[in-house]
Amino acid sequence: MFYMRKDYEDLTPAQARCRNDLTYVDVREPDERVTGPCHVEGSVSIPLSELTRDKIEAKVSHETPVLMICRSGRRSARAAEMLLEWGYQKVHNLEGGMMSWAEQRLPTTCREKQQSETQAA
Repeated sequence: MFYMRKDYEDLTPAQARCRNDLTYVDVREPDERVTGPCHVEGSVSIPLSELTRDKIEAKVSHETPVLMICRSGRRSARAAEMLLEWGYQKVHNLEGGMMSWAEQRLPTTCREKQQSETQAA
């Protein structure tokens, strides 16, 4: 039987919000960031389909605690595993993803949604 290795820590939205040392990395696809729950302000966007070692290393150092985010927490868990494989050690996953963050009415920004609505007009 295959078991997925789990060396990252799941954080609830409330736990993540209490931490001021995290860099948020949102791995949702661009269309999800526009149509789904907005994103955490200041988050780095690297869609899982485009996540490579070079891309993450260009934006986040290995010493930085990282919180991986997606819609529900599943893809971000896979992304967290990838970062661990690439030598990151302080890796966290947002439990329940942006759906859980939004349900708890924690702050978000919809800058991309506003820009796309303006462009469509």
